[in-house]
Amino acid sequence: MPLEQELQSNRNWVRPVVLISLIVQIAGPGCAKVGDPLPPLSQPPPTIRSLKLIQVDDRAQLHFPLASQDVIQIQIYRQCPGGEASTEPEMLLDRGQLRRPNDGAEYLVERKLPADEDPCGYYLRFLDSDGRLSPPSNLVRASSVKTAAAPRNLRCEVKPNHLRLEWDRPQSNYDGSRPANVVGYLVNSRHRVATEVYRDPEFRFGRAQRYSVQAISRAADPLILSRASDTLTIVPEDSFAPGSPQNVTAVYWEGEVRVYWDPNREADLAGYFVYRESEGETVRRISPLLQGRMFKDTSVKDGETYRYRVSAVDKSDNESPPSREAGVTIRD
Repeated sequence: MPLEQELQSNRNWVRPVVLISLIVQIAGPGCAKVGDPLPPLSQPPPTIRSLKLIQVDDRAQLHFPLASQDVIQIQIYRQCPGGEASTEPEMLLDRGQLRRPNDGAEYLVERKLPADEDPCGYYLRFLDSDGRLSPPSNLVRASSVKTAAAPRNLRCEVKPNHLRLEWDRPQSNYDGSRPANVVGYLVNSRHRVATEVYRDPEFRFGRAQRYSVQAISRAADPLILSRASDTLTIVPEDSFAPGSPQNVTAVYWEGEVRVYWDPNREADLAGYFVYRESEGETVRRISPLLQGRMFKDTSVKDGETYRYRVSAVDKSDNESPPSREAGVTIRD
């Protein structure tokens, strides 16, 4: 083979080898060498999307959870219609200044609403211990609906199985304007009712019950509430007797009278008393407090007619009227 052709042939074979060799040198053997780890990117604290606004009279209550445990400051911003969002917070709060209403999971910050302005919106940002600021929270906006005045004259009636709470409907709004904006009521910050009556079936006799009521002027977001009424405290007493036992029967058997009756269903039932009457004998109680629903009368005489009644007693010592009479004549 001529020399020129041999060199050309060698060049064609060597060129891919050289290229592969260069790639290996650049990449390193097996890409085994790993550079030093990069420092983690600085991330701002997370934000929230659950900010809520509740209006009470001329104030806005902002309810929110903390975005993270690293938060040391809460920044409150206000955005009003026709204006640009402020770059400076309206209020700064250190974490230690926050308060939780009713020991709940959410925090509460109260702001006075500007007078004679269109309703403004509010949002939060959180600052952590490294000086990083979270993105803005969701925006919540106040309403121009006037808040009703607080309900008055709370009163309570004790029933056998519930407490009936009533109050007077507000006649004006908190600022004196009329008519009062009332679409319902909130009892003890938990129970919504449509009228001026609330029935509490979960009460306990002898245990103090406390009630306060707020008028609802707007049920949608933002919820608009009146200030709370004066608190009514009541300790209900049980003065309600059980029902009279039913289907009382008396049977004479082997020297004794057995008195039977159907059981009562009251939850606070303590037991029963048995009463007896006969010729020449006035009505008298002949049993101790019985837990069962049968009594044996062994003090009977041949030829006598006896009439029996049964009463029920509850744990507050309220005794029912006597049952219907059950009579038996002794014949040996």
